[in-house]
Amino acid sequence: MRQLLVESCLIAAAGAALGVLVARWCIPLLLRLSPEQVPDVGTIGVDPRVVLFVGLISLLAVALFGSWPAVLASRSAPAAAIKAAGPSLAGTPGAGLRKLLIAVEAGLAVLLLTAAGLFAKSFARLAQVDLGFDPRGVLAMRLSLPSRAYSAPEPVTVFAQRLGLALGSLPGVDAVGVISSLPLSGTWAADDFTIAGRPPLKTSETPSAQYRVVNPAYFQAMAVPLVAGRVFGEGDRLETRPVAIVNKAMAARFWPHASPLGAHLKLGGYAPAGGDAEVVGVVGDVKHLQIDEEPTYDVYVPLRQASTGYLPYLVNGMWWVVRSAGRPGALAAPVRAAVRAADPDVATSRMAPLSRFVGDAVALRRFNAWLAGVFGAAAVLLAALGIYGVIAFSVTQRQREIGLRMAFGARPAGILRLVITQGLTLAIAGVAGGVLASLLLTRLTARLLYGIGANDAATLWQAACVLLGTALLACWLPARRAASVDPMVTLRHE
Repeated sequence: MRQLLVESCLIAAAGAALGVLVARWCIPLLLRLSPEQVPDVGTIGVDPRVVLFVGLISLLAVALFGSWPAVLASRSAPAAAIKAAGPSLAGTPGAGLRKLLIAVEAGLAVLLLTAAGLFAKSFARLAQVDLGFDPRGVLAMRLSLPSRAYSAPEPVTVFAQRLGLALGSLPGVDAVGVISSLPLSGTWAADDFTIAGRPPLKTSETPSAQYRVVNPAYFQAMAVPLVAGRVFGEGDRLETRPVAIVNKAMAARFWPHASPLGAHLKLGGYAPAGGDAEVVGVVGDVKHLQIDEEPTYDVYVPLRQASTGYLPYLVNGMWWVVRSAGRPGALAAPVRAAVRAADPDVATSRMAPLSRFVGDAVALRRFNAWLAGVFGAAAVLLAALGIYGVIAFSVTQRQREIGLRMAFGARPAGILRLVITQGLTLAIAGVAGGVLASLLLTRLTARLLYGIGANDAATLWQAACVLLGTALLACWLPARRAASVDPMVTLRHE
């Protein structure tokens, strides 16, 4: 027992040391791939506590899986062991436990592969979602205006007009938009609203909408489609009647059988200075907070008609989007120069292509899919090694039996089929258990998926096929060796 336990400890120690080294090599890559949403990402690393934990896990593995074979070996009768001419796997002590471990390993691999497939398909479908705008060729930035110089609506609109003309004159620029809260930027502002002419509602029943202040060119710069009516124009000023644009989801909800054009909205605390806003247009739905969210109710009002109460929020974070025919990054330097020329006291932040904001919105899901894929691949590799080890051990133990079979006329193809069948039987049992576990456990990940069910039959089938294909390869290598056994060599050795 002492000899076998020492061997188990050496193997476990070598595996733990190799695992720590691989972790030290892989952590920098992991940190580069991790999104900003991962908390305390800078503290992730291999420290003494992690090494201690790995050491304890290794000792536990030795205690669980090294002591039992040692006990079985210590109980062997010396005379019987000397007389034995090479027992088969079925007669080897611990054969049943080895088969059970292989089946469990295969089942866990199927479970992890299924989870990886679900996350990958969910991410793929999330990437195909219609955002409601086109991020290609758009440079976005956030400007913070000095509150002392921009405490009234007129200086804000003058600055926006001056900077808009400067940016629009840059080579290759097609449109320049301004919005108070950029989609997928993490900023938002909601306001209660009521529809004029309808019975008053209780305070708890008053609906809320996302409130957006935009310039006339915003919808063109973002490629947001116009569904009905018109977009804002230069004639929509503070002294003219207040107007508003709603999105398609809001129009369908509150005017299901009529056109919202001409209706009047009361916008609570953000109401325009002139009073109720008349709906003059309907635009498409835009994914604003999350890509997988249901469409929100959106209300857009002209920049020139922004209420005084909303002005501090607008001044603190005014988003600009510049659409061009070339690469958005190439506009960064001239855009910064134009901002400095318009007002050197205006601070610029978060300047980046709009596609980066879209990428950041799905970064955590992409990272989860990547991690699930890595763990699934590791599980498949471990299952393949386990199946290979058991079948190779079986071939070694049954070498005399195989030699006798071939001496009495068994063909190599039959031996190959015999050994592969033995390994695939274990794999099929494990796959069946893994599929059942996946049906029960993947429901826990349902809230993390998008556009696909937790019990997707195609994903289960693909995971099972991958594992069975891997098991077939793992069985084929020792089976080929078994089929090449020379019966004369085996019998002469005996």
